[in-house]
Amino acid sequence: MVEPIGNASCRASIRAYRSIRNAVAIVASVLLAAPIASAQVVTAVEYYNASLNHYFVTVLPNEVGILDGGGLGGAWKRTGYTFDVWPGPGPGRSGICRFFSETYDTHFYARPEECDALKTDPKYTPYWTFEAVVFDLVIPEAATPSCGTGATKLYRLYNSGQGGGPNHRYTASQKVVASMHAQGWVSEGVGVDVISACLPLQTPVEPKSAAGVWTGSTSLNEPATVIVETDGTFYILIHAPGSTTETVIVYGKADVDSGQFTANATSIPVATEDETGGVARPIAVDGTYASQATLHLAMPDTAGSRVLDAGFDAGSDLPVGVAGLAGSYVGFTGHAGGRITANFAMQADGTFIGGNDACNFAGSLAPRVDVSVYDFTIRATSRTCIFGQGPISGIAFIAPGSNRLLGAAQFIGSSDLFYLVMTKQ
Repeated sequence: MVEPIGNASCRASIRAYRSIRNAVAIVASVLLAAPIASAQVVTAVEYYNASLNHYFVTVLPNEVGILDGGGLGGAWKRTGYTFDVWPGPGPGRSGICRFFSETYDTHFYARPEECDALKTDPKYTPYWTFEAVVFDLVIPEAATPSCGTGATKLYRLYNSGQGGGPNHRYTASQKVVASMHAQGWVSEGVGVDVISACLPLQTPVEPKSAAGVWTGSTSLNEPATVIVETDGTFYILIHAPGSTTETVIVYGKADVDSGQFTANATSIPVATEDETGGVARPIAVDGTYASQATLHLAMPDTAGSRVLDAGFDAGSDLPVGVAGLAGSYVGFTGHAGGRITANFAMQADGTFIGGNDACNFAGSLAPRVDVSVYDFTIRATSRTCIFGQGPISGIAFIAPGSNRLLGAAQFIGSSDLFYLVMTKQ
């Protein structure tokens, strides 16, 4: 059950959920009564808002249309996860109520006993407004909590009020459950598996794309890490042969479809000292992938053509938390033309401040929903940095098997790339 919690920070947050609710309130009853009711099952689609670190799931076609169409500022992105539910009553099923909290800017899907309490208990009524019974599920008995062989388990995870407001994630994926537990979320339900409800028997849909972190090596015996986002944005970090020394970053946005990976990209040398005079170079990237399995890329380049083969890092298509990054870091920052020694301090919320001999800077890391890396934003806080005043944005990640944090963000109006390579002390 969702307990009322402090809401000062919530009232200052983005009112995204309220906008969804207002957009569909008038027609929700029609959608639930007509086209959905004729179907045997309907699909619940999951979205994520990185700025709020909130999840939202909906079966309503117009809500899907709003969010897929970039509504609400484009803040809500599909995670790639879906599951099917029953659109109405049937043997053994119970109606699931949807509530909206204007205080917390979030929705909550309540089981029958929770639905009654949220509607009538003065402890909850100031915070939660009933919207509709949106679909039906089977609720497992507390005495014998099981979905049996003819149904699929649904898990409910709760953020324990992290960030000042409640949020729940609903999933049929045990992989997601494990990932959210690692981020401090807790399971709600009954039984050893902590089941929230039972779904129609199905194989839940999980993301099937090139998104994730891939590790391998090139035909020049260079260790390599490839990061691919759902929209095809990618970064390839190439090391010197047989070492952990970064030498090249290739980045761009690929056309990723049906196992094909094609892009006009940019290659940036990772400088070994100050003022090396390196430059950004255009580079073609072309190859194939098997989702969550193998990646094969050819990168013809005047500075040294390569073929890269990599394998998918299991679980790297799931978000990772930022709290464990807190601490002091030393290393260097740079761009195509050189590098300079730098340091910074990271807070548990992903914000950081630091600098080098040329400028001071500040920024933040926020977990991405589609891959185990962070959205990286940085800006100058004293005099202008090599990338300008900023802010500029890109990605950051912890190098596999290390405590090295690497970040990269493209200059505004230039193909050059600002990067940082830092080691936690």
